[in-house]
Amino acid sequence: MIPKNLIEKLVNNGVYVYIRGINIEFAGVVKSITEDDIVVLEDNKNNLINIPLSLIDVITERR
Repeated sequence: MIPKNLIEKLVNNGVYVYIRGINIEFAGVVKSITEDDIVVLEDNKNNLINIPLSLIDVITERR
């Protein structure tokens, strides 16, 4: 599992997220991480995506 403090450093940064078992990448801006380890991602259409931290396989910063 990815450490929670790493996600906290990426708040308000653009990222690509790869979810375990799904062959699709999610792109967006990390808005927050909740007490329940849910990562809130905002995509380019202002939709909020809630992803459990335990399901994130890879997270990379967008440049």
